[in-house]
Amino acid sequence: MALFDAIDALVEHWSDVRLRMSDRAWNRLTRLVDEMTTGSQDPGDLADLAAEVANLLARELDADHPVRRARARTGTRFGSGAARPWPDLVRRLELRMAPGAPAAPAPEEEWLLSADSLGRDDIAHHGHGPPDPDLILLDRPDGGVQFPAFQFGADGRPIPLVLRINRLLDVQDDPWGVADWWLGPNTWLDAAPADLLGRADDRELLSAAHAVSAEL
Repeated sequence: MALFDAIDALVEHWSDVRLRMSDRAWNRLTRLVDEMTTGSQDPGDLADLAAEVANLLARELDADHPVRRARARTGTRFGSGAARPWPDLVRRLELRMAPGAPAAPAPEEEWLLSADSLGRDDIAHHGHGPPDPDLILLDRPDGGVQFPAFQFGADGRPIPLVLRINRLLDVQDDPWGVADWWLGPNTWLDAAPADLLGRADDRELLSAAHAVSAEL
């Protein structure tokens, strides 16, 4: 459904989009989203606002960002089937705009948030610029975000092997699943992959990741 998938991707990647937009563009985005959730629910009006949102995101985000990819797949107009799921998407947008959003993670994700992590300020402290888009970025219940710490070397820079494997496992579309792969037990390696960084041969970790990516 045209444009619907782009807005759906925005909801899913809300925190990451915030990281990559200027304050001015973000304020414009939130005003448009607020108008979508509190204004007219006429499909035509929603389509016009969704197009403005999509065009703003296209100007602000890299071409390989999942929201941009969703926009490219779906074109510029709402399809005839978009009216049916649209009310649910509006409710999800309302939740993203609410204080304290996003909602608490599912129980199976809570343990991932308890792992050693870095925040945006930690990364900025090292002076390495905006976070790399291939880093795992997890939403916290308080509306903040965190980056599992195993992804970074002693100098505070992302580990190239981690970025390569994250990209292979499609981290931008499934950050929770990729975090689970790194931090959970792996039968191929007989250990959690994150525990083997700097200890095992890089080729072993890559082989284990390729075995998973072939099943996706």
